[in-house]
Amino acid sequence: MTNITKICSKCGKEKLLSDFYKDLSKKDCLSSSCKECINQSQKEYYLSHKEYYKKYNEKHKGYRKIQKRIWDKLHMKERRIYKQINRDKEKNKYLILTYGITLDDYNKMLEAQNGVCAICGQKETRKSKYNDYTLSVDHDHKTGKVRGLLCHGCNNCLGTLKEDIEIFQNAINYLKIHKD
Repeated sequence: MTNITKICSKCGKEKLLSDFYKDLSKKDCLSSSCKECINQSQKEYYLSHKEYYKKYNEKHKGYRKIQKRIWDKLHMKERRIYKQINRDKEKNKYLILTYGITLDDYNKMLEAQNGVCAICGQKETRKSKYNDYTLSVDHDHKTGKVRGLLCHGCNNCLGTLKEDIEIFQNAINYLKIHKD
């Protein structure tokens, strides 16, 4: 598992990982400076160059929206190909940023569960146009602690029932009453 704090390179204070912006070019996928320091330096830069930005925005009104649409259409296929080629690298970044675990941690959990859902014992059967889905990382939304790997159906069920044991018990009782 990874650390939950990091030291800001500008202010030198130890802060939570959530206090840093995502930066996929960095090894830990987080900016070296905290959000507060980055926001402050950007604000200072903007204020010292306010006239320039005002003239630039007037001159290029509407141009950036058109340029972005064209870029998105041209590069969508290339981005998809890059993600397929670098699937493990992309998944590792996603797991670190979202759950605080590495791809190795994920694979160890998958091996410990014999490649199946921790609840129903089935493999993930959901597929997309471009690739097969893997088991979802189940975590406690209050603490962020990773609990295990679940198929889409079981993970969705937990979320729908608000991870509330009482609601689950009511559902079990309901099924028992209406069982044929």
